[in-house]
Amino acid sequence: STPSTGYLRPGRVEDWSTPSTGYLRPGRVEDWSTPSTGYLRPGRVEDRSTPSTGYLRPGRVEDWSTPSTGYLRPGRVEDWSTPSKGYLRPGRVEDWSTPSTGYLRPGRVEDRSTPSTGYLRPGRVEDWSTPSTGYLRPGRVEDWSTPSKGYLRPGRVEDWSTPSTGYLRPGRVEDWSTPSTGYLRPGRVEDWSTPSKGYLRPGRVGLQ
Repeated sequence: STPSTGYLRPGRVEDWSTPSTGYLRPGRVEDWSTPSTGYLRPGRVEDRSTPSTGYLRPGRVEDWSTPSTGYLRPGRVEDWSTPSKGYLRPGRVEDWSTPSTGYLRPGRVEDRSTPSTGYLRPGRVEDWSTPSTGYLRPGRVEDWSTPSKGYLRPGRVEDWSTPSTGYLRPGRVEDWSTPSTGYLRPGRVEDWSTPSKGYLRPGRVGLQ
């Protein structure tokens, strides 16, 4: 009966009388008189006279005279004279002479001789001899002998005997006897008697 994550159980209509996360129940129109998260209800136009999150309401053009988040309004060209977030405005080439966020400007090749963020520049092969973020360079197979992030290298099967992040390796069935993250293993039906994360198990209907 209280607003939650913006997902409604079937046969329910939740009342958002105050602005919130930008999801409206059917038959509702919420009033955003002040700028907020960049989602407008139908029939509304919000006024962003100052630069903000990079989302413009229709009929508006926001002025980014200073570099910011890498999103340019139409008819603008922002100047990134120093390396930054890996997004270049047209007609610019930024110099990444040191490794950074894994985005290279055209005509550049960055040297990652040590393992890092899982993105390799062309013509490079990085060595991940220890398990890490679940991204393997070509020609490598990493060994996850202990359960971890829910990503298995080819030819491996990890054992999740305890409930965890809601990802099961093939040939496994995990037992969630208590409600948790809204992911059920096959052959299970979990009881959500109170509305929660907006995911209902099959054959269940949230609290009426």
